[in-house]
Amino acid sequence: MKKILLYLIVMPLCLNVHAQQSDAVFTSGISVEKKITRTWSASTFIQSGFNENYSELGYLLIDGGLGLRLNREWSLEGHYRYGSVRNVANSYDTRQYIYGDVQYVKGIGDFTLIARSRYMVKTYGLYISDENQYRDNKHFLRNRIQLKYDLGPYSDIFLATEQVYRLDDHNESEQFRFSGGYNYTFNVHHRIQLQYTVAQQVNKKAPDTDYITGVTYYFKF
Repeated sequence: MKKILLYLIVMPLCLNVHAQQSDAVFTSGISVEKKITRTWSASTFIQSGFNENYSELGYLLIDGGLGLRLNREWSLEGHYRYGSVRNVANSYDTRQYIYGDVQYVKGIGDFTLIARSRYMVKTYGLYISDENQYRDNKHFLRNRIQLKYDLGPYSDIFLATEQVYRLDDHNESEQFRFSGGYNYTFNVHHRIQLQYTVAQQVNKKAPDTDYITGVTYYFKF
């Protein structure tokens, strides 16, 4: 079973290598989480993304939030995210994101099912107030399901799918994301994740597909 799941992750990655041209993206991130009480935690996350075959910095994200663990299965999170995003003029625009998560985790033997629903508001410009924006806010639902399989005490592999659903007057899916990856846990404080994602736009006149290779380091204390 472990070998079968590993093949399910590795083979789609190999099949997509030939398509990585202008849509190839590499991301690197650092996540730090601090336990405040048994139920409350605070976290911060920094991620950079390089696109155009890894030749230019496409974006930089800085994220901070609070999490509340309701019980062994349910948890809530609230976050603020600041983004600097490269535009077609090769300068950088400001984005702001406010979002909340509801997450459900269920362990079944060596498998773990993780379901998350996120409501997100995307704001353009440096100010959240409407009079200072050059575009209207965008509202999204991002629903993600992940299935993880333990390979032993230190590592696991996972498959995940995510729907990015636009609200406002659109009420339609804008993107689907399909991911596979590997986690290695050094100890209770340190973990590293390798991930590959295919992000496919839908309901667009000229939809884009991004092939995203990512590495993220997690630290908890």
